[in-house]
Amino acid sequence: MNTRQYELYKFLKNNYADGKYISKKEICDGLPQYYAYDENTNRHNVDIEQDIRVINDWENMQKCIVSNKRGYKIGNEEECNEYLHRRFNSIFKSLKSLHNIKKRLEQNGQFRLVFGKEREIMECFINGTNKAD
Repeated sequence: MNTRQYELYKFLKNNYADGKYISKKEICDGLPQYYAYDENTNRHNVDIEQDIRVINDWENMQKCIVSNKRGYKIGNEEECNEYLHRRFNSIFKSLKSLHNIKKRLEQNGQFRLVFGKEREIMECFINGTNKAD
């Protein structure tokens, strides 16, 4: 964890007020030496999001930073569990999609039962002789 990430953590910790989320603009205003807010670009979003990810991934960190559309904050037990559940669902959807692609690739070249205009042989890749279906 670098200095910028630690300062972000301290900023979130010191500005925790009644469970209020801290927006990206507030973070940029509070830490101008590390983050610059520009309404025309999403660059600040990427830097803050990456730093939050590093903070949450750091094993020695005792707190969990939760995020949503409203911003970031150090979460309580219920919020951390909800955040974990949302992240798990998001990751699970991605894994399900990857599993379907892997399954399709494993079926390349296999025969299958066809009805109508389907192909008898699974062709998962485009080569010079077949069209993309």
